[in-house]
Amino acid sequence: MKISYKWLNDFIELSETPEEVSNKLTDAGLEVESVDLYEPFKGGLEGLVVGKVVECERIPDTEKLHKTKIDVGVEELLSVVCGAPNIKKGLTVVVATSGATLYPLEGEPIKIKKGKIRGEVSEGMICAEDEIGLGGSHAGVIELEGHWAAGTPAAVVYKIEKDYVFEIGLTPNRADAASHKGVARDLKAIFKLTLTDTKTFARKAASVLFVYRTFMILLGFIGCVVMIRRKTHPEIAWILISFFVFVYVYLCAGTGVQCRNIEMRYFIHPDLLMLLPAGFLIAPLTKK
Repeated sequence: MKISYKWLNDFIELSETPEEVSNKLTDAGLEVESVDLYEPFKGGLEGLVVGKVVECERIPDTEKLHKTKIDVGVEELLSVVCGAPNIKKGLTVVVATSGATLYPLEGEPIKIKKGKIRGEVSEGMICAEDEIGLGGSHAGVIELEGHWAAGTPAAVVYKIEKDYVFEIGLTPNRADAASHKGVARDLKAIFKLTLTDTKTFARKAASVLFVYRTFMILLGFIGCVVMIRRKTHPEIAWILISFFVFVYVYLCAGTGVQCRNIEMRYFIHPDLLMLLPAGFLIAPLTKK
């Protein structure tokens, strides 16, 4: 059974590392057979940051190369040689700093090192989409929106989050742990934590449904009153009013499950019945 570390945090706030969680689960009887790192993009864009092009000059005797000064959020500006056609002063770009490893769409990984190009020091690399595996374009360097601060990790810009997946060898006697919430219960006891309230969304959805049905019942009730005043099938209107009151009492009493069972038993839905008064009101108007 596969369990996501990130998903577990939806049920319980874990400050422990995946390795610590793995060891504790195994000690508690849920044997973790493996812990695998999941990354949307290989490398997770580690070592890549947002940079601001402060200076940009053409290198003499070259057709495309420019020497640039890049602000990456540290005290000193980085010197980077770039040959992209769209490089210019003022751009906000993605910079691979020295020591980072790039995983392009094609070819082997590239280790970024400090070096010299045409006699100019280059302390990193300004990246195009295909060079970091985000797309197939090599027309020029990536141009980010200007609001990103220098030094912001590229993983934050592209909302890339790592996750760890536990492979648990679940035994037949631990069916209670056959879900993320079940594993979270074990971790709650192990680390003496508190489970997060996972019913918040369900409560909000139930509230919205209650308001909607109350509105529909009110419309149907008004329609029935108009039917009675117009003497348009008043006996049917009284039956519908009784039904609406009956359904609303069930909704207010919080017995929605029982109410839904009644609906299914008779293959009819209260929301559909709300439309009947409108039909009876329109029918007389169509007569010549």
